[in-house]
Amino acid sequence: MKLHKTISPLCINMNENIDIHFAGLARNCEDVLKKNLTNIMNISKHPDVNKSTIWIAENDSVDNTRKILEQYGKECEYINLFLLNEVDNQFPEREMRIAYLRELLLNGIRETVSE
Repeated sequence: MKLHKTISPLCINMNENIDIHFAGLARNCEDVLKKNLTNIMNISKHPDVNKSTIWIAENDSVDNTRKILEQYGKECEYINLFLLNEVDNQFPEREMRIAYLRELLLNGIRETVSE
């Protein structure tokens, strides 16, 4: 088997700064959340990044996911949170919940980009 080295797009020398918008769904992920947020925030500090926003939708976590997100949201002005309750009741099928939450995030990004 031949292994290929993965090269991050941000390692490429760019002629102009870029805007990056991260979007993700979070539910019961406290064990990896801080590490993932730290990694995203480090990418956001790359010299070729002009503007960065982080969009996260959380729903109905039973662990400390929401608490961690609220803490990061207070400390970082470019984190945008959608903290939702009882989404399971509105969308019992997992795929429908994911689609609904994804659209929330994408609409938020679209509004920000068009400003």
